[in-house]
Amino acid sequence: MAPSTLVGRNRLLDAAERLMADRGVHTVSLREITAAAAQRNASSVQYHFGNRSGLIAAIVARHMQRVDTDRNALLDRLEAEGRNGPHDVVETLVLPLMTSLETSSGRCYLRIVDELLEHPASVDLDAALRGLNRSLERAGRLLAHALGDLPSPVRAARRELCTTFLLRALATRARQIDQDARTRLTHDEFAANLIDVLAAGIIAPSTTRVRRPARAVDAS
Repeated sequence: MAPSTLVGRNRLLDAAERLMADRGVHTVSLREITAAAAQRNASSVQYHFGNRSGLIAAIVARHMQRVDTDRNALLDRLEAEGRNGPHDVVETLVLPLMTSLETSSGRCYLRIVDELLEHPASVDLDAALRGLNRSLERAGRLLAHALGDLPSPVRAARRELCTTFLLRALATRARQIDQDARTRLTHDEFAANLIDVLAAGIIAPSTTRVRRPARAVDAS
């Protein structure tokens, strides 16, 4: 790809990140993104990404590649040291994503992913991102040992809850940073607490007993 073409592509990604994080992935028009990126060709998005879904996939991919590399490095270290406890593995899920909070682009990414969690069927990312997050599969296999005694549907539900809780917590933190909102915990305290909560949820014993609220007594 020619340098000028690459610059134009990156400008589109930068503009799309900012606008979609602030206003929603489906609210901003492609024309607005093209104008914010200072691109003269009205079809720039279609040229580089094909359509809106392709653009969103490219935003997610450029962050996911870095997260995947960092997480694989952490997993390599765990395996070399013979550590595979739930708390250690959860650290590898959290810490690479925590780095995204340090940049405006990373925070936009977290906010966009949070919206995609809310409406997963609105954008087809599976095909475009296949193979870009192998570290998550590695971490999942390690966590499977801690979930081994749980029924299969419960194991799947816990993995999904863990992922959703992690991404939602980070997106909330990203918004707080962007809005200069006061936070209860420092960056390091937030990371440590998030890891503790997720690890505890992973290894919590399963129970089928549910305490239902008592029905109101009919006073008539």
